[in-house]
Amino acid sequence: MKFSQLSSKYFSQQLIKQGCVPKKSLILTWPTNLPQDLYPHFIRGYFDGDGSIFWHKRLRNMGISIVGTKDICDGVKLFCDLLNINAHIRERKQKNIYYELTIGGNIQVSTFMNAIYKDNTFCLLRKKEKYNEFVKEINECQINKNFPLLN
Repeated sequence: MKFSQLSSKYFSQQLIKQGCVPKKSLILTWPTNLPQDLYPHFIRGYFDGDGSIFWHKRLRNMGISIVGTKDICDGVKLFCDLLNINAHIRERKQKNIYYELTIGGNIQVSTFMNAIYKDNTFCLLRKKEKYNEFVKEINECQINKNFPLLN
């Protein structure tokens, strides 16, 4: 994997002048005029930056976590509600107060991931590939009849 890092006080100041704000994760709001058909694309981009997918070894199922402002988490929860996905939001605190939306369970996570990756042309491949690896592992466990078949 290749990546670049650029660190420049001048460059940072120029980005701020163009409307980029520092610590946006603490102040970002859900876009007010976002049509519902664009929810998956917005959420996929947000998930790529501030979301994670993980595997519960003990429970043998997938989970998703998305962190941000209450407003952003409420917007993602609305999307989940439209898909009958059981999502929970809780307040967290480290240096600042932030919120975390979580989704647990193979069917719930698969429904969410399939919805945000459907018809996508751009995404962070690392997270999509991680999801695909989890689905492959679950499907291989199908022999034990412990999990429903996932796509």
